[in-house]
Amino acid sequence: MYQSYFAPLRPTKFETLEEVETMLDERPEYESVLVSGDSISLLDKGVIKFGDREAQMSLEGFKQSMKKVYKIPDPFAARIPYHLLQENIKEIGKTLDYPLELLLNNDGLIINLFPAGMPRIPIRPLLSALEGQEPQHIQYSETGLTIQTLNPAVTFSTEPKVGDITRLGTNFSASETGFGFPIASTLAYTLICSNGAILPKRFGQIRMRIKSGEADPEAIARNLAYKLRNLIQSTESLGNRFNKMGQLNLSFGRTYGILNSCSKVTDREEVLDHFKISGDEFTEIKQSAKNDEIRFDETEYGMYDFYSKVTNMANNHYGSERKRLQTIGGKFLEFEELGGKERLN
Repeated sequence: MYQSYFAPLRPTKFETLEEVETMLDERPEYESVLVSGDSISLLDKGVIKFGDREAQMSLEGFKQSMKKVYKIPDPFAARIPYHLLQENIKEIGKTLDYPLELLLNNDGLIINLFPAGMPRIPIRPLLSALEGQEPQHIQYSETGLTIQTLNPAVTFSTEPKVGDITRLGTNFSASETGFGFPIASTLAYTLICSNGAILPKRFGQIRMRIKSGEADPEAIARNLAYKLRNLIQSTESLGNRFNKMGQLNLSFGRTYGILNSCSKVTDREEVLDHFKISGDEFTEIKQSAKNDEIRFDETEYGMYDFYSKVTNMANNHYGSERKRLQTIGGKFLEFEELGGKERLN
């Protein structure tokens, strides 16, 4: 009910990192105002009164403050009549025993309201970690910056088929205005974006969680830039694993383990049909996997082909089943045969 009263923040797209750097260098500083909870009130049409001042608030900032300060997240806040929101903000504000921080931009618009003392990590130092990467998507608004890059050093030796991963890179987002902590994760491009795998945590993601008053924001930014560089380098390791995956066949032990894991998620008949394996062939694979003398012997099943079939099968499922199948696909990258940490025995 409240959405139409507040000012939405419009995102801007950029083509290069240099354009973003220039924008950040030239952008005016935000005004920071410390206030107490009982000095905040919501007036008509999305205007916030704080002390003896009044200012329009952004839509994104109001949503964030309702969640983080007043503990009324969407979609609940959206269902509350505006006059009751005004009353909630007034009454809850009286109970807050910590100061709040208001951020206003150069136009006098309130960008965000959050507990005071939380370090606001500067974005500019983080961009140095992305030098040499190929930007695919760059979007900035006053809620933060999102960048998707591809690593030019990662190439694949096999010609891709539909659904195959063709490029690897990094997805990075950060905010200087209190809209979440910096986060970066591995990004995989496919020939047609259909298949997906949930990568093991040590490959997939870095996240910087910061407590109020914990450290200097500049020092945190330098530390995160270092971790971001390491994550980018890990995409080269992932590329090597995918390339090696295309050169290897599965052992009997691996083949049975994958089929059995998938069968715990969905019906075994569906699994065998998807992999084009008959019941008799499955029985033979199972017996060979139990035989210590031959369980390490290679089968005719290519490792990359099996990986693709697992991630493709996940597309036929939803919710937890889809996630579990994608996780099985991600575990391929930890196989010891590819230089990972998992042992077959």
